[in-house]
Amino acid sequence: VLLVVYAGVILAGVRNAARVFSARLQSEREAERQSQMVSLLLRDFEEHSTDVLWEVDRQGVFTHVSARLAQLLGMDESEEGAGLVRVLASRTVANDPTEGLQALRRALAQDKPFRDVVLAIQAGDAQRWWSITAKPLLDDAGHTMGWRGVIADVTQQRVTHQRLAWLAHYDSLTGLANRVQLRERLTQALELRGDPPRRSALLCLDLDNFKSINDSLGHSVGDDVLRLVGQRLQRVMRKTDLVARLGGDEFAVLLDDVRSSEEIMLMSNRILQVLNRPGTIRGRAVAIGASIGIAVIPDHGHSIDEVLGNADLALYAAKEHGRARCELFAPWLGERSRRTLSIEEALRDAMRLGQFTLHWQPRVYINEWHVAGAEALLRWNHPELGPIPPVEFIPVAEKSGLITDIGAWVLERACIEAQQSMPGLSISVNVSPVQLMRE
Repeated sequence: VLLVVYAGVILAGVRNAARVFSARLQSEREAERQSQMVSLLLRDFEEHSTDVLWEVDRQGVFTHVSARLAQLLGMDESEEGAGLVRVLASRTVANDPTEGLQALRRALAQDKPFRDVVLAIQAGDAQRWWSITAKPLLDDAGHTMGWRGVIADVTQQRVTHQRLAWLAHYDSLTGLANRVQLRERLTQALELRGDPPRRSALLCLDLDNFKSINDSLGHSVGDDVLRLVGQRLQRVMRKTDLVARLGGDEFAVLLDDVRSSEEIMLMSNRILQVLNRPGTIRGRAVAIGASIGIAVIPDHGHSIDEVLGNADLALYAAKEHGRARCELFAPWLGERSRRTLSIEEALRDAMRLGQFTLHWQPRVYINEWHVAGAEALLRWNHPELGPIPPVEFIPVAEKSGLITDIGAWVLERACIEAQQSMPGLSISVNVSPVQLMRE
């Protein structure tokens, strides 16, 4: 009985030992298979990916330098025993704007995973941008025994990002600042305080007859004219001033720290002298001219839109007074603009509300004091704005497109009144050139 029991115990032990041994063999085979799989994946990753693997020990010295890593870092045999930080330090560009090397040292010192630490690297004659991501290698006690990570070349992404950032603040055609950067500088100028206050001046420029250049010579010549204007403005302005292109043929100059209105007008006239000289574009002489509207900060506005609007009003006044000149903003320009808007709004209802009337200017033969005819004169008496002369509301009607309906009403009313009260007399009515284009 004891032999049988002993034999059973031995048999059970052997079977259990066989099962454990078999499980261990399977585990080792699976671990070996996984190791081969990982090695295969890593080898495939190194051969086909643009990213490169690296691994260092606790002291930061490379534990393995692959051919891809040596090629990327440009390492020779003498540097294979060097550390990652030392190798990167010898290849980092001077005055690295990202301060990536210092960020990498801080990340390695914290013993925590990190990602996307960007360094500017000098690779031959070109500058490259590398992004480093890594995590610590821990022993059984949880202590850091090294680092393993990836170096990715992000030069293309970095260049694209810088290009987009540049386009957000600069004009792609002329290379000048754009409206966004101008508004940022205007914000700074408006926020500056002092005793006495620091003054700046915004100059809005518009090219005269630029549309005729585009129509007659083509848009490519027009683009060359815009580039030439930008170059001339940059040459004549100070380094502290900002030259911007707002779009189309509109430019702006922000004069920083000006002392007086005389200084502003002097610099504006100097700009006009430079811009009004003919230019040679593709072997052809092109007449270039500009008008300038000026608003002084803080005298002519305490917000960006107010300053821009007042400079535009001054620009319109310069064009109305003959072009190729500069005009300083005055409060009456704002009042005129507001009155013009009020007139345009009131014009839309004037005819419907019966606010227009016709007055008659007789034509008389003075030898006989005989009335030969009459001319119809349009008059408008607004209940709030009062009598508004034709010299004021007719240009507004022409610009807004209302002159056609108003002119038709005048012709019809003149014929009715002539038939009723002036039979036999010749009647004349002045019509707008805009109206002559209609049947």
